[in-house]
Amino acid sequence: MNIYLQTFGCKMNQFESQAIIEILKNNNFNVVNKFEEADIVIINSCTVTEKAQQKNIMFMKKAKKLGKIVIITGCYATVDYEEIEEMKYADIILDNNSKFKIPEILIKKFNIDKNVNSYEKGDFPDVYYFDTTRAFVKIQDGCNRYCSYCIVPYARGNSRSNNPDLILKTVRDLVGLNYKEIVLTGINISDYNYKDYKLIDLLNDIISITGDFRIRLSSLQPDKFDLKILDFLNNDKFANHFHLSLQSGSSSVLKRMNRHYTPEQYYSIVKIVRDIDKTCGITTDIIVGFPDETEDEFRETMEFIEKIEFTRIHIFPYSKRKGTLAVKFNDLPFDIKKNRLKVLENISLMAAKNFIRKNILGKKFKVLIEDLDRNVWSGYTSNYLRINSIKEELKHNEFFLLTASDLVVKKNVIELIDN
Repeated sequence: MNIYLQTFGCKMNQFESQAIIEILKNNNFNVVNKFEEADIVIINSCTVTEKAQQKNIMFMKKAKKLGKIVIITGCYATVDYEEIEEMKYADIILDNNSKFKIPEILIKKFNIDKNVNSYEKGDFPDVYYFDTTRAFVKIQDGCNRYCSYCIVPYARGNSRSNNPDLILKTVRDLVGLNYKEIVLTGINISDYNYKDYKLIDLLNDIISITGDFRIRLSSLQPDKFDLKILDFLNNDKFANHFHLSLQSGSSSVLKRMNRHYTPEQYYSIVKIVRDIDKTCGITTDIIVGFPDETEDEFRETMEFIEKIEFTRIHIFPYSKRKGTLAVKFNDLPFDIKKNRLKVLENISLMAAKNFIRKNILGKKFKVLIEDLDRNVWSGYTSNYLRINSIKEELKHNEFFLLTASDLVVKKNVIELIDN
């Protein structure tokens, strides 16, 4: 039986999908890269927005219509089991706690004559999602914050941290395999705490590992940002880029969201960071059109974007998630959300251009070369800006110093040019 796996959602899901694939292969299941070749389709689902949820449903429907055996797992399957069951598009529905036991479940469900290597690794499989240059290492899962709009704590459970000994072994193995960038990922890595061993301790130990690599952090929470992390900004192994989750530039909206900081507190962190390193990349997420968001509150977010000058923002419209507190609030009309989304995208792009022109252009950056397309090499700077170069001496999966000579905009994203 051929198995195809479709992933929706965050880097965590991508990581876990790779883990599922490796577990299946280790149990001699045949995993294929083409949907058309599959007898069984596994969907690792997302439910963070209504749009994400609809993608899951459409893919289930498509697979079922074509006669595939459909297995759905992930966050949507965890929080909306009964809804999925009523649709009758899925043959097997598995919550997040069961996704790594798929081989055992398949064998029992379909009476497959195969011995299975029982999976007992819990939340932290010792495999990892990676491309050819960058590896993602899961250090944490779950969340205790319960923001009023967010379904993730219900889908992922309480915060829990991986054993640092296992993390450090994985990083050493990856460095030995010549991976040049290690991304520490999780649902809320600011919460990392394993028996009083915290994120700052983990970073100290990872950076002490011998090798030519750099470490990058995934999303951090502003109210739990440890300023000691800034001591690493002068270390060549630490990527000078922080993804600091904002969600809104309005203090009143943040309060309704049950976020635990103010725009002023957020700004103070960014100011400290950029006083140390003017080139440090700051990226974020913003929800536009949160319930009851007034014109004044929206204007506060616009002004805050201009003030911070983020290098990139993931902006998405608010959508109701069943079971969250915000579902009881007064939702805004779709047209208002759509218009505000477009406004914020334009302001975000202009603010990023301003920052790059003032602080980035003309400077040299250490770049990890990743792709070659039509004689143009591309890769990412340590501050997480994509840069393109036609220099012939560049090589895949190697670090080079390149000059950010100019910028271009592709699909609303800024890229740098090395001349």
